[in-house]
This record gives sequence, structure tokens and C-alpha cells, in this order.
Amino acid sequence: MKLLLSLICLLAFPALLQASPFHLSPYKLVDVTVYSQTPELLSIESQWQYGDNELNHFRIKRILNRNNIFKPFKPFKPILFVAPFNATLEHYTLSSTGDYRDSIEAQLSLAGYDVWIVEDRMYTGAPEDCEQRYDCSVIGTWGLASRSQDIELTRQLIKHATGVSNPVIGGITGGGIAAMAAVNAHPENFRALFSTGGFYSQDETIRDYNRTTCELFRAAVEAGDYYRESLGGLEMLIVLARNDPDGISPFDPSVTNYQLVVNLLTGAGMLGFLSYTPEYRFAAPTATLDDYKYMNAELFYEDSHYFGTLVSHSHFSDIYCTIAGDDSFINQLKYFKGNALFLGGGHGMTPLQIDNLPLFARANVVVISDPEDGGEADNYLVDLEWRQQVLDGPLLKWLSRQYPDSGKPDFPWFN
Repeated sequence: MKLLLSLICLLAFPALLQASPFHLSPYKLVDVTVYSQTPELLSIESQWQYGDNELNHFRIKRILNRNNIFKPFKPFKPILFVAPFNATLEHYTLSSTGDYRDSIEAQLSLAGYDVWIVEDRMYTGAPEDCEQRYDCSVIGTWGLASRSQDIELTRQLIKHATGVSNPVIGGITGGGIAAMAAVNAHPENFRALFSTGGFYSQDETIRDYNRTTCELFRAAVEAGDYYRESLGGLEMLIVLARNDPDGISPFDPSVTNYQLVVNLLTGAGMLGFLSYTPEYRFAAPTATLDDYKYMNAELFYEDSHYFGTLVSHSHFSDIYCTIAGDDSFINQLKYFKGNALFLGGGHGMTPLQIDNLPLFARANVVVISDPEDGGEADNYLVDLEWRQQVLDGPLLKWLSRQYPDSGKPDFPWFN
């Protein structure tokens, strides 16, 4: 067993053999865990720390198809999947069936891709305990620059493990935005990019809408106010909606607990500073405005458990200031020569995705806005059959062209 685990770790992180010991300064390898969530797939999860502050930690996960582990002449097809903003690795294990094989990460691995996932730096403990245990001011340094650094570490590990120096990179919503920032930092290091998010606008109304939020967060950081509780008051509303959906909301007696959250997540701009545009909505409503048209409420509730408890103001300012016109994280996308795919969006992200197009002057960019009436969550936090139609299927078809010798994945819903 020890020999098998040693071989697995060697396959996963051969670059570590060149370090002394398990150290890639300023990154330190803290721990490695090997486990299976389904018989066909093996997961190698490593925990990393940047510098000396224990809060600067994150995880990298590699999902290996057991059928490919001992096939040295089979070419690797790595995908560098980026976890969303302030979300743990578990975000990509979600599925409406509850079967891990139906998760997006498992589906990609079962389709023959070598899946690597890099997590955001985040704090998941009790908010009130942070300052008692750590120097929490480091949270103020978390943002798109730090994410790009952690992504670059992951890319280097992929290069040493697979021989592929320019993997496909991408992610869902905030993960896709972070992937764009990483491509901007190193345009030559990636062959292709996919995202269900966007963070650039040519519309002055949208820019003005974000400029106010941008300035607020920048002012907070300059004043030494580095972070806030992640979900704030929304967490209490979500708990009430899940545990007592038919109860009268204590915050609005005219609706139930469930209806209040539906109204907030489906109404245009109802999430306040969390809305990227005046028309932004997290999910589309039904025609009667009393439920979600596409989003699976239980999946949304489960996903809320995978958020960090504290969130960096700098990370917010990076996103909103970019939409407002700051080009620090997009000014080199014009040098990217690969392919790009923007999926989903609807009223949540499509305006920003379409406005991304001029940024990729040398790339081949495709935008698929399905569902057009949807919101940010409506191609991922949904029933499996719908997700396969609007996300997995188009993504896998596009991915097969990024590694052209791979052929088509053998899934009945692919064609």
C-alpha cells in the first residue's frame, strides 16, 4: 500500500522531487491526501501555504481516471479548473442526483481529461475567532493577483506531471473570472480558456454602476478595513428559506421565507453591491415570479456551505473596478492567441461576456448564452439533465477541439 501511495504521489507531483523537502519557495506543501469518491476515479488533494502566515492556505486537487494511470503512452489532456471566488474545492463536486459521478469534475475526468482544481485562499472558521488566532490583515492581500500566483503554481505542477506546459484553463463564474486574470498575467501559458463569468463592460451605465462600489471597497482597504463576513444577512435568510420555507418572513410579513429569497435572487439588481449590472440576477424566476425557473434550490443551499466565512474587500474591488474601467487584469488579453469559450450568462453575465470580445484581439472567441433568460446560476446549480444540455455538452464538445487527437467523449448527450 505504501508503495502504491508513493507511486500515486510521484505521478501527481514529480516536481516535488526537485524541492527540499516538499517546498517550492515561497510555497510550502503542508499535506497530501489520496482518496476515491467513486471506483473509477482517484483524487489527490494537496494543501499549500504561501509564506509564513497560516491563513495563506489553499488546496489543489487532481482527479485521475484509474484506467489511465498506468498508460504512459496515452497523452495527457490537462484542464486547470479554478474554484469560484471564496468557494472551496467542493463546489465542483455538486450534482442534483447526489452521485459524485454526475459532478462536473467527475464528468470531465470520466470523459478522459486530467482535471486539476485550484482553490481560492479563504477562511472558513468562525468569523469572531479569526483575530484571536491569526494576523487576519493578510486577507486584505487576497484578490486576483494572489489567485494568479496560485494558478501559476498549479500550472507548473501540471507541466512537471504531464509534460503539457499550456493546459486549458477555466472555471464557473468567479473561477472563470480568476482564470481570465491568470491568462492576462501569462497569455502564452494557456492554450484555451472557458468561463461562465465576465468582468468587463463597454457600457458607461454599467461602468458607473460599478464605479461607486469599486471606490467604496478601495476606500475600505485604504482605511485598514480588509474584510467582511461572507454572506452577511443573506446567510440567515437562506437558513430560514431552507428550514422553514412556508413560514412568514420576519423581515417582510407579506411573503414566506422561501419567497423572500426567491425575490432577492431573481429580481434585477436586488442583491445590491453583489449585482454586477442593473439588470443582474442570480437566477431566473418562473412566469408567476414565485419560484426558480432553472435553479435547483437544494443545490443552492448545499453550495452555500462551501463559501468562506470571511471575504476580502480587495477581491471585491478587483472585480468591480475592472468592470468600472480599470484594465490592470485585462490589459494583456490581446496577446492571448488561443481559443476562448464563454458559456451561460443570461441576465447575470452575458452583457459582460459579449463586451469581453474586443479584449481578445488575437483569439478565437465563442459566446453561448444559454439560457438567454437565465441568471448566473442557471447553467450550473441546476438539475443534471439541464446542466448537461447547457454546460457539460457544449463544454466537452469545445474541449475535444483543444486536444484534437482525443476524439469525442463517449457520452450519449454529447452529440
